[in-house]
Amino acid sequence: MEQYRRNASQRTLCLRAALNSAYHKPEKLTPLFSKRNGKLPDALAS
Repeated sequence: MEQYRRNASQRTLCLRAALNSAYHKPEKLTPLFSKRNGKLPDALAS
C-alpha cells in the first residue's frame, strides 16, 4: 500500500510540474488529466 501511495504521489508531482511549466490549451489539458485519473472528464465523456 505504501508503494502505491508513493507512486501516486510521484505521478501527481509530475503532473503539477507539467501544468505549471507553461501555458496549456484546454485540448492539451484533457489528456494530462485523463492520464492521471484513468478516464475522461465527465463533461467530455458523453
